[in-house]
Amino acid sequence: MLSEDLKSLCAELSTLAGNVDEKNWEFIKQIKQNLEAAAAGVEDLEKGVIHG
Repeated sequence: MLSEDLKSLCAELSTLAGNVDEKNWEFIKQIKQNLEAAAAGVEDLEKGVIHG
């Protein structure tokens, strides 16, 4: 499901924490937060389609 794929991407982004400088990590954290919000929205849609 798409929500699981998005959650997986968030987890992969977290592995970059020690490999980038602070400025880039702040940017990655913003992307991660946006992906987490998108994953939550998609998960709600998926539940509606599956159970709706």
